[in-house]
Formats: sequence, structure tokens, C-alpha cells
Amino acid sequence: YKSVPEDAEKIGKIIKELQKNYDIRRIPGFYISENSTVRMVAPRGFFIPVRNREGKIASLLIRTEIKDAKYIFFSKSTFGGAKAWNIVHYTTPLEPGIEELFVTEGILKADVAYYLSGGKPFISVNGVGMWKHIADEIEYLKPRKVYICFDMDMYENKNVLESVKNLYERIKTKTKAEVLKWDRRYKGIDDYLLARRLATVKVQAGKQ
Repeated sequence: YKSVPEDAEKIGKIIKELQKNYDIRRIPGFYISENSTVRMVAPRGFFIPVRNREGKIASLLIRTEIKDAKYIFFSKSTFGGAKAWNIVHYTTPLEPGIEELFVTEGILKADVAYYLSGGKPFISVNGVGMWKHIADEIEYLKPRKVYICFDMDMYENKNVLESVKNLYERIKTKTKAEVLKWDRRYKGIDDYLLARRLATVKVQAGKQ
């Protein structure tokens, strides 16, 4: 996690460092301008690493300050640069045969939930419509049990509810599956885990 650089000099140093070992044209977020200059343009915000099965960063998502575009991929494919791939994100490297697996929607949400849960293995996607990709990873990982942790607004959001149903139907014959539900005051699994953590802290403080 890093803030998106805004200083031109700092961006220039990053580009020069990358060019020492990599073909900049193959790195999402950079492109060659009309005057053959390498450029990087991104909105203000911070980078969120999207990691693959091995824990390697495969793409960068940006949490922006734009009201109608909170999350965008670091990519300049429209300018001829490399495309950023919207892959399934792993909070920790995993191999087939794991005991349990938690799945959710949202890269940042998964990372926060992984931390607040004490290291429970989460995988996630950037958009509920990518449930098929989650199902593919579940079939690869072959966990003994899967916990589906999509947002509690599924009761109001038909797209979320449909994705939950489709995912459950696809995997229920291959592994034990459960749709987790929690207090609907907390939209996401990360919100719920944080509230539970804060409640525990308050109880412990009251005992002192």
C-alpha cells in the first residue's frame, strides 16, 4: 500500500528505475507519449496491491478520491499502454487442499478482513459479477469448507444476491459451503469484524 506519487520529479525517478530492468511498455499504468516520452498518469489516492496465488503483485488498484469512481485499476491501455488484469486476489499464498476459505468482494475489504480475523485465508474479486472467477479458484484450491462473505446489502441489491446464489449453486456439490450473515448494521465483513474488535477492546478496557 502506497500513496500515488504526484511529484513529477519522483515519478521520473520511478520510471528511470523501472526502465533499468523492465520494458516499460509492458507495465500497466505507463505509456509512451507522442514525443516518445514515458508517462504515468493516475488520480490522487493510494495503491492497493492485487496478488495472485503465489503472493506476487499482478495488478494495482487505486482507491481514488473521485466520488463516482472509488476504485480504478492503474492502467493506461487507452493510451496504448499495457492492460491491468482484473484477477482474483489472494490475501496470502494458498495451495490446494486447505481446510477453510473465505470469499468476498473487494480487494481492500479482503485484506482488512484477513487482518482483523487473525489471518483467515480470503480471496476476493473487484466486483460481484466476477463470481465465476471465484468459483474457478475454489475448484482449484479444493478447500474442505467455503464461507461466502458478500455484503449484507444483498437483501436490497439484486446483483449481489444473484451472485451469491450463483456462486453457492456452483460450488455446493464440490465442497461444503455456507453463506455467512451478520448484523445488517454492518455492510461488509470488514465492517463487522472491526465492530467486533472494537467491542472487545471496550470490554477489556472496562475490566481494568
